[in-house]
Amino acid sequence: MLAVLSCGAHTVAGADAGAAAPIVDGDVTFAIDRQPAVIDTRRSQEVQEYRLVMTAGMHEARFAVHIRPPRFPDGGAALHNLRSSDVVASENVDVGLSSTSSAFVACSPEHNVIHGEEPTVLAYDLRVPAGETGLLDVTFHGVSHDAPFIGMALNPTFDIDRTLVSDADGPATIPHDVILRPHAPRVIGPVGVKIALATDPATAPRVERFVPTYKAGRRFTIRGSTRPRVRHALVLLRALTPRTNRRLRTLARVRTDARGRFFYRWRPRDRGIYELFAFYRSQQPDVTDDRTCPRVFMLR
Repeated sequence: MLAVLSCGAHTVAGADAGAAAPIVDGDVTFAIDRQPAVIDTRRSQEVQEYRLVMTAGMHEARFAVHIRPPRFPDGGAALHNLRSSDVVASENVDVGLSSTSSAFVACSPEHNVIHGEEPTVLAYDLRVPAGETGLLDVTFHGVSHDAPFIGMALNPTFDIDRTLVSDADGPATIPHDVILRPHAPRVIGPVGVKIALATDPATAPRVERFVPTYKAGRRFTIRGSTRPRVRHALVLLRALTPRTNRRLRTLARVRTDARGRFFYRWRPRDRGIYELFAFYRSQQPDVTDDRTCPRVFMLR
């Protein structure tokens, strides 16, 4: 059974978030009582502090905590990855074995334009003495090199897990896995625009999956849109083709219509693998340039 709690309190900029509604798992209580109210995307190393509060009941509490950064839709981490020095426990909390895992996200093996960073998850085995309250302070350091999309939540996730990194000190004592999501901070500063890209006939989103194959000379209809809708925006359609020696070639410069959509017809003729991208060029100071992951296909 998985318990989920979205917790947090609205606060003024620069202040710590107030105590959130706690969640009880067995006789252990978990809550987030410190979190940023605002994230400024113009400050690449802005400190964002979170505090996980863990209160044990009549018995010692043992569990694992997995700290996961917020992600872009293509899988990249939206905040700079944590280092072990960014996670500090109070003196009464026994920190056991820890582990680090990275989820490799290949937007394109040849032209890696993933949003954000390859995400890293830190995991710790924790023990809290019976009847005591322990603290786990976690400090993120700013957004990744890509601005978050408009409306994107930048709150990390704390997974409280019964599966320990090591069970040398005994099994976990909580009956359920718990997910704690702090309240998403308000985002100020430049943001990105999500671009949807599709083709007819169909192309694949990533090269490590099935690659559709067509006869050379087949005409492709390229369609896309911006989210939210951006009128008359400049979009560059670019591709890696068999002739470009793994360098991007610009196919067309198109403009979005009043509903944020763009359209182009293309007839590639060279046999081999193609990767098709769309690049958004912003004309607004509060919106950054952006791009898609590739659509991939083969001609024979």
